[in-house]
Amino acid sequence: PVAAPAAIDKSTYFMNGNYDIPAGVDGQEVTLINRSGGAATVLSSGASLGASSISLDGNNSTVTLRSFENVWYVIGSYAATIS
Repeated sequence: PVAAPAAIDKSTYFMNGNYDIPAGVDGQEVTLINRSGGAATVLSSGASLGASSISLDGNNSTVTLRSFENVWYVIGSYAATIS
């Protein structure tokens, strides 16, 4: 698992704890899957999140994000708390 990639070059990433998502390209989509066994938080590194917070609540919880104008928007999730 990668905690802070320099760029998003895959469509799926497995998290093992908190995850810093970098800026994306308009229309780019990524799914994050929590493999930590506990809660993990999606943070922003070089981009904004279209939500105040995103927490993946347990093992195999997911969130799918799409980038537009340097903001990652939630387009789908499973077992996640989004506010």
